[in-house]
Amino acid sequence: MAKSRKQKRRERAKRELVQYATFECAVCLETSDCSTGISILEDQVCTPCFVEEIIPQFHTAERTESQYPVKWGGKEVKLTPYRL
Repeated sequence: MAKSRKQKRRERAKRELVQYATFECAVCLETSDCSTGISILEDQVCTPCFVEEIIPQFHTAERTESQYPVKWGGKEVKLTPYRL
């Protein structure tokens, strides 16, 4: 049985939605699922990169005053929104 135009439009819309449900991590540049992304200012970062690359910067800033505040793209990043 041939698909109707309506069915074809729905399938196309689903494919487009899946296409937009991903992002490119600003750290590793890998494509990730939006459900695993963390926004830092205006960028998206995957959870593994956030845990391995960003969180350690906060720990370093605690130990070494010269590393405070943590910056991303030249702008200060506050820890409060990123509590895991």
